[in-house]
Amino acid sequence: MRDLMCSGWEPAPPLSAAERRVPVPPPLSAKVDLLFATHRGVLSAAALRAAGVAGDQIAEWCAVGSMRRCPGRLLEVPASVDEVTPLRAIALRYPKAVFAMETAAALHELDAFDEAPLSPPTVFVPGGGRLVEGRVVRRGDDLRPPDIVQVRGLRVTSVTRTIADLGAAVAPDLVERALESALRSARTTEEALWAACKTIPRTGRSGPRVLAAILRRRGVGTRFTDSDAETRFLQIVRHPRLAEPRRQRPIIVDGIRQASVDFAFDLGGGGAAARELWVEIDGALAHSGKQALVRDLRRQNTLMREQPILLRFPATDVYGSSAYVRQETWHHLGLRNRQSAG
Repeated sequence: MRDLMCSGWEPAPPLSAAERRVPVPPPLSAKVDLLFATHRGVLSAAALRAAGVAGDQIAEWCAVGSMRRCPGRLLEVPASVDEVTPLRAIALRYPKAVFAMETAAALHELDAFDEAPLSPPTVFVPGGGRLVEGRVVRRGDDLRPPDIVQVRGLRVTSVTRTIADLGAAVAPDLVERALESALRSARTTEEALWAACKTIPRTGRSGPRVLAAILRRRGVGTRFTDSDAETRFLQIVRHPRLAEPRRQRPIIVDGIRQASVDFAFDLGGGGAAARELWVEIDGALAHSGKQALVRDLRRQNTLMREQPILLRFPATDVYGSSAYVRQETWHHLGLRNRQSAG
């Protein structure tokens, strides 16, 4: 022992009385593990007993922390919990609840909401009811069967209805980003969105009014943007004296369509003197690597045959240097870079 002490070894300190009393949590059975994993970490006590699990066994698991009790006679297994577990707990306590607005947009993974937190949730409860875990926006009695879909095992407002309601909770720019991504992924249509504006009761509701204003500004039959970065570019450079640019403007050389540009602004003039400002938004994935560089340079040389003014912005500048993107675009359009107008 003396030799060990001299070499720097020290005996482990004795366990305290509290540490000696801590039991080893008994493992959950494979059947119970599977039940909780299937239901994203939360189940009602009644469902667990119906699966043949004795009440004494549930109490033992809860006593040692393998399982824990939640409000509403629900049980949760920490190892199976994920981001939708709190929403599943609400759905179990309120079977008629429908997740809506920002929560629905996040569950649908619409642009601007694809990384948004799911809690605290926004919920419609047809017939009313107090929801402690979330925020009840309204009773939701006007929801029709097509307005409700299943996403990750939860009742959620459809993409169209979600976008029509969003304006009551978030800024119009976020609604526009969600709208463009939904059109791009063919999960709604311009016609369906206009119909929602007309059929959802507007008394005391700003969502349909916000959506209608966005649809009027973009114009009937306007093509969707090809990325969220393109939508953000439009929002960054808008100005009261500036018309919306043409999207995906085709470039025809010698009678053959050679390419298209993301945006084309009319600089005035007429006939052969007509000039345009073309803007390209370059995403990192589509423009990386040696082959992509060669392809981009050849494409740009083809575009320059038309003698436009061409601006190219990486998506990183659109998101991280919006003032620079606005300044460069407005400069070529003859506009003053007033931050308040952006």
